[in-house]
Amino acid sequence: MQDDEETFKMKRWILFLAAGMFLAGIALTFTVVKNAYALDETKCLTCHGDPKLTKTTTDGRKISLYVSEQLVNTAAHRFIDCTTCHTKDPHKVETPLTKLSLAEKCGTCHQYEYKLHLQSVHGKQLAQGNPDVATCVDCHSNESNPHSVIRVLEYSSPAYKKNSAETCDKCHGNEGLMQNYGIVEKVYESYMRSFHGKAIQLGTYEITQLDARHAPIAMDSRY
Repeated sequence: MQDDEETFKMKRWILFLAAGMFLAGIALTFTVVKNAYALDETKCLTCHGDPKLTKTTTDGRKISLYVSEQLVNTAAHRFIDCTTCHTKDPHKVETPLTKLSLAEKCGTCHQYEYKLHLQSVHGKQLAQGNPDVATCVDCHSNESNPHSVIRVLEYSSPAYKKNSAETCDKCHGNEGLMQNYGIVEKVYESYMRSFHGKAIQLGTYEITQLDARHAPIAMDSRY
């Protein structure tokens, strides 16, 4: 009888210890995530973290130079210093701030995806100077902002499989924009009524997507 009581006490202490370690692990995880700040070796955010920071271009346009630290801290590139994209001396480099220049900058690292994009209907139009077409940040950032690009495999990413159709709808659901190109079909609605769209809603992501990512054939106007 005494042995059974001792065994029970030991099991209880083991259970308490395991529960304590589990809770400590959760607390540590949240602590690490909370303090996971973006890499900013040159202290760019000291100035660019100010929402009021702007620049006036030669043609009189006022452009915001604000970079949200909150968004950068959760972005895919948060551990890459600003100078990787903006050069070691960014204030002396001409920065066009256009969709094409952004795509070209992404392509310096993501070369394969950039080449595919250039062959797509969006990429071809982009190269011709069309500002309406979707480019890297439109599909990989909820804010269409290069400083808030989210990893594709993150559940909240606009490029994650369950979200990609809705991301396409940001442009293709804009009736005014689509009318400019003679596109009358409601692509998102028709896709979501299809077998593939219904499978997405049920949580089955191993099916054909609207965009097929950067594939030039799937995104070519001839198909």
